Amino acid sequence: MRLTVPSLCLLLGAACYGGGEPAPLAPGGGSPDLVSIHGVVTDSVLGRPLAGAILSLGGKVVQTGADGSYAARVPAGPLVVRVQFSLYEDYPVDVPVASEREVHLRLRRLNPALTACAIGADSIRAVIVDLQGRKTINRAEGSTLRMASVQGGPTDVTAWDWRWTPVDEYTWRAAIAAPNPGVVSAIFTLRDKRGFGELADCGSVPAPQPPPPAPQ
Repeated sequence: MRLTVPSLCLLLGAACYGGGEPAPLAPGGGSPDLVSIHGVVTDSVLGRPLAGAILSLGGKVVQTGADGSYAARVPAGPLVVRVQFSLYEDYPVDVPVASEREVHLRLRRLNPALTACAIGADSIRAVIVDLQGRKTINRAEGSTLRMASVQGGPTDVTAWDWRWTPVDEYTWRAAIAAPNPGVVSAIFTLRDKRGFGELADCGSVPAPQPPPPAPQ
């Protein structure tokens, strides 16, 4: 008796078609067991939650919420979790999942960040750090500074023109002088060596109040 190829496939099943290993079945031949995985995605240095990060959990894709949290139900067994978020390194990690798991993920930033800033009467002190290399971003990186003054609208100037000078290992100081007195806020455009940039708000201080009228 000769068996044709279709006949052999009927006898051997789906293996003839190279469909790969089927998903493990739960006892009784039902669907695969699903377990819960949840956690929070944060910046590895600043610790702040990353909203909108995309997580690939095996064959499932989820997005973090406003607080950086995520949750999903996935088949039990080995799981590769990959996290993608703009301006951060991709984060692949192997996670064995046999029962409910809490997995927090910390992403490393690719771009520089403004970690602290203070506006004084005569200067702005900014802590601008390359979070990946733990190095200070200096004026050669081409950062720009937007000033909003009490008297007029915003003025764009380069960090070089504002004579940034180092205060310590991670801090730079820009003197505030005419014709832009009364600075109340500053926004930096931080650029890394590849040219990618991001706005960082320095924050604001209350606008100076006029002195009270002299007593009559």
